[in-house]
Amino acid sequence: MRFSLFSLPLALSLLELAQAGTIEDNGYKLQSWKDSAYMIYSPHYSNSHNILDLFFFYPKAKVANIRIANNQEEAVHEKKLGLAEIYTDLVEMKGLRPDDMEWVVFDVEDPSTSEVISQIYKGRNIAFDDVVRIFPNDEEWNEIVGTQYYNKMLQVNSKPAQKILLSRQTRSDMWDRPTIVDRIHFSFSTPDEETTKGSEPQIQPPTDDKKDEAALKAMLDEEKEKESEFQVYMEMERVYKVLDSFGNSQTPASRR
Repeated sequence: MRFSLFSLPLALSLLELAQAGTIEDNGYKLQSWKDSAYMIYSPHYSNSHNILDLFFFYPKAKVANIRIANNQEEAVHEKKLGLAEIYTDLVEMKGLRPDDMEWVVFDVEDPSTSEVISQIYKGRNIAFDDVVRIFPNDEEWNEIVGTQYYNKMLQVNSKPAQKILLSRQTRSDMWDRPTIVDRIHFSFSTPDEETTKGSEPQIQPPTDDKKDEAALKAMLDEEKEKESEFQVYMEMERVYKVLDSFGNSQTPASRR
């Protein structure tokens, strides 16, 4: 079997995770940017100096972008929250449920996964900046299933993935230094595509990729408009973190 089906109890528990408590009630710091980017800091992860989790949400398009998810590296403590719990809290803050999302997009930070993606591009003889589409019956499907990002996807959505897209994005920081980012896009079934409990979905590649991926394109267009400004914001955050580490008390009130 090339995909994983969730039991009903597990699906229900995912929707109820937010009841375990809010992010800040459990000792985490939540910082937002323009009501679209959400950064999570923990005193049990790099002493709150580095971002534990970084999410972008696009409610209209029903797309979530998880850029950073280092929950497995956070030290164990009494009030520790997992990726699923933090993600669910944030999604519900946006007035949605985890399974409302039609796409979950991960930025790849793992070199071994980037190598897997590189080999898939080479194997298909696809240009560097083109998109790779992978369906459950494709041999590359299991290669992505074997990555940490598939496991993380299972933590935030109880529906089976219907399609996987691979892409590469070039980003520039405030000094125009380019960085190449590999991305994995998971597409999920809509309610009318889901089968009854206990049966196996009959997954077929969509006949109209442009229509199927319209929401994703809307997210990417919005992201492109905001990216340079967000990178400037992040560079300033790094400066403030350094100043804070030296006991500087002149941190702007907007960051407190």
